[in-house]
Amino acid sequence: MLEELLADKQLGQEARLMTLAQFDTALGLNLLDLSRADLRVRPADALVTEAEIEARLAQRKEARAAKDFARSDAIRDELIGAGVEVMDGDPIGWDWRVEV
Repeated sequence: MLEELLADKQLGQEARLMTLAQFDTALGLNLLDLSRADLRVRPADALVTEAEIEARLAQRKEARAAKDFARSDAIRDELIGAGVEVMDGDPIGWDWRVEV
């Protein structure tokens, strides 16, 4: 029912958001308070920490800004080897997730 309501093009964006907020409050899901980081799933046995991932991504960003694409690609490949998927092209900024 919620999915249909949110997909209804006759409702404006503000009305859909208000409806979502009402469902969220009623169900106690806190959807409107979630961040992208809250949605990440990191297995307990992962070999790399979030801080290490963020540090490597910062280094990769520096490498790309310096047009050192070989270094940037090497960092991405290192993260992939550690089971971390780097999602380039994100309009909000780079994001990542641990592959399961």
